[in-house]
Amino acid sequence: MRKEKVIPKNREIVILPERLVSFLKDVNQMITSDDESATIESDDLMQCEYAYGGLVDEGANSYSFTYFPEKGIRHKWYLTLNASDIQMIAHDEKDTIVMWACSDPSCQTKSMDPNERCFYCDYVEE
Repeated sequence: MRKEKVIPKNREIVILPERLVSFLKDVNQMITSDDESATIESDDLMQCEYAYGGLVDEGANSYSFTYFPEKGIRHKWYLTLNASDIQMIAHDEKDTIVMWACSDPSCQTKSMDPNERCFYCDYVEE
């Protein structure tokens, strides 16, 4: 049985990787063209080989994404961005974001939410 044992997270300013920026440019195009994928509440209507996500709440402008910075599924980044942040990234006006990372250097899981739990680091087997 796994038991929660939360470890402190480190605040990092992260430079957005080129392929994540490319994905967010596609997302921005979907948002500005009122593509159905950008207007329906979903956690995976917007996707590519290394990222997926969607609109958090229908009628809102907040989007949540999971990004895989390398092959495999262990290391993930969890992002929540509003439409204006996505637009700024797409237009090369913003190239960094603040994220919270596990203090274990071998874990590359990051989140924009400092309270996000890491599946690998914040739980122990009893």
